[in-house]
Amino acid sequence: MFKLLRYFSIASVVSIATAVVLLGFFYREIAYRQLVDSGENSNIALARAIANTLRPAYTPLTESAAGMSPDALRALPDFTRLHQAIQESVQGLPLVKVKVYDLNGRTVYSSDFRQIGEDKSADPGFGAARTGDVKSVLYHRESFHAFGQTIVNRDLLGSFIPVRRPGSDTIEAVFELFRDLTPLLGDIAETQRNIVAGAVAVLAFLYGILFAIVKRADGLFKRQEKERERAEVLIRHLANHDALTGLPNRRLLDDRLNQALFHAQRKGTRFALMLIDLDGFKVINDTYGHRAGDTALKIVAKRLSDCVRNADTVARQGGDEFVILLNDLAQGADSVNIADKILHDVMQPMAIDGRQVTVGVSIGISVYPDDAGDDESMLRLADTAMYHVKQTGKGGYRYHSDPRGT
Repeated sequence: MFKLLRYFSIASVVSIATAVVLLGFFYREIAYRQLVDSGENSNIALARAIANTLRPAYTPLTESAAGMSPDALRALPDFTRLHQAIQESVQGLPLVKVKVYDLNGRTVYSSDFRQIGEDKSADPGFGAARTGDVKSVLYHRESFHAFGQTIVNRDLLGSFIPVRRPGSDTIEAVFELFRDLTPLLGDIAETQRNIVAGAVAVLAFLYGILFAIVKRADGLFKRQEKERERAEVLIRHLANHDALTGLPNRRLLDDRLNQALFHAQRKGTRFALMLIDLDGFKVINDTYGHRAGDTALKIVAKRLSDCVRNADTVARQGGDEFVILLNDLAQGADSVNIADKILHDVMQPMAIDGRQVTVGVSIGISVYPDDAGDDESMLRLADTAMYHVKQTGKGGYRYHSDPRGT
């Protein structure tokens, strides 16, 4: 049976988790991209402002730095003037470092003096800026030197920005500006958590509603499945049992008779068939009606079942005829006690609709393998023995192999 509720729960949880993860991921990517773009535009605008304001200070450095040592560069009056001007320009801004490169990629100025003179010509960011493009990269630094102090655990946006001469497309220098985005990234992370939490809450609420609907549907499916199974059991039962008495019918009897034959052949044992016909049943039907007759048949069926062992079979042949299959007999005469018990019990008075009625029984018995070696022959011989009982006075039993009977 399809486990609707289980598969719905698994699929829903997986879908919700996937949706939340993707939502958080795409929000972060979009927010990061917007933040980088915004930070890059701010760095470009600030680089241009510094360039326009401080061109007289950095131009001599970019033009004369070739061949000068880092110490010689730091000793230049233009360097000191540029450093002071940049510090004043970035007051109150989230800039934590400014670097200036000449066109050969040499660092002619850095707010971190230790980097003066470094060669950045092989850096992809410098290469992009040297050809006129802006290149920005988001970094995370555990420790970072920013204008004379060390900051820790920071997220930084570094932008390589080409600086052009006024009124020309000619690039005269490359600036690199580092902007501290840690607070903004913290805001993004907080917003991301809030979005994810909100999405989880909404999806969980919707899941709860759908779960209740699916649970109800699953319950209906289960009830329908149980009803179908009960119907199948009933159909199988009706196919193999008599509708009135609930005893096995001829179809099921044939199956059990075949099993008894196979077992007896393999084990070398005997079994017996009793064909039973009720004496005086027609009188009950004609006198008291068919409902009384049906009640009598049910009572007889119960009495017959009580006379045999659990391993034996009592079947209704049709009308007022019954068949009993007695398994695993050491000898055919072992069925005598059962036949006597049937005669005694079935012939006891029955209370039907406030009346006491009685029926007799005529029993014909055949034994395997003494009388026959197949099911059809055994039934035929038992039937012959039963009719012999009826012709000689009814109310007794007879073995096919014993002409005397009882």
